[in-house]
Amino acid sequence: MGSRSDPPTPTPTSSAAVGTATVRIFEDNSVVRRLANALVLARWPTTSTVEQRKRPQIPYMPDTERGKISSLEKDATADATHILGDDLDPARALARRVLLGSLAAISRTFMYAFNTTEVHNWKGLHDALAEHADTGRGIVTVCNHVASLDDPLVVAASMPLRYVFDARGLRYTMCATDRCFSKGATLSEFFRLVKVLPVERGLGLSQPGMVAAETALQRGDWVHVFPEGTRSRDGSIAPARRGAAKLALARSEDGTLPLVVPFAHVGMEGVIGIGNVLPRGGNVVVVVVGDPIDMSCCTKNCTNEEAQQRATQRISDALLQLHNVARKRHDELSGRNAV
Repeated sequence: MGSRSDPPTPTPTSSAAVGTATVRIFEDNSVVRRLANALVLARWPTTSTVEQRKRPQIPYMPDTERGKISSLEKDATADATHILGDDLDPARALARRVLLGSLAAISRTFMYAFNTTEVHNWKGLHDALAEHADTGRGIVTVCNHVASLDDPLVVAASMPLRYVFDARGLRYTMCATDRCFSKGATLSEFFRLVKVLPVERGLGLSQPGMVAAETALQRGDWVHVFPEGTRSRDGSIAPARRGAAKLALARSEDGTLPLVVPFAHVGMEGVIGIGNVLPRGGNVVVVVVGDPIDMSCCTKNCTNEEAQQRATQRISDALLQLHNVARKRHDELSGRNAV
């Protein structure tokens, strides 16, 4: 891998106003420089960071109704159009269609032609995606994270075939900026074109990538999330983090919550384990899709924080249950193939 040249360092006198606070970007501030570097390479406007304010303990309702959107959220909302790729010129829009279709087709072929892949209750996901397409309701799919290529490999193997070349209907997903958006402008543009949203580790739930994901859901798009926030090193299910719950509770303008569909998989650690670059064939992969999770009960008579805690727990419980089923079936198949 070639070395990466750093973007121009912000001048010591540059500043950005965020609400009533002013954040000055100094040359010797390594944290800010790292963030600015990722933002420049990802080719979306730099948004200054501020300490997130604790939300008031008021009954649950969407941020747009409460009128309590933070300064960072306001700035991030202005960036959402670019992050989501809504401003792509015709050439880049065509490139998005070609890249997404090719990536989905290759991933699906690899999973079924070069591995033993089973998807249980695939109809549950297909029906949810059909409802999403017919009604314009946003949809969040959540699954455990084992390998760097869980998306696109597992997602492509599980989704309906008609989505392969449907760039508009295919999912958005998220990736940490230090993994996907810090290795050169060309690779950053590739991830943007294949609908990967940048997420800066430690920047919280109001950062531009999260706001862009909420925007996508509120307008009726599909967003895929790894609730654990990082890859499992031993294949077990780690507790979900609040990011997935925040998206699962992102209401549209008419107050509708998105569909939330969980699925769990076992066997991807053999396809591409941590530290490996290229996927390998000859593996057994089992995917089990669960029923949609009703999040409406999570928002009754509670604060926003309590609603997110409830939703996070429901997502964790669903993934753990599905993972146990997938593990049992994977062991059965692996034992049969070993004979």
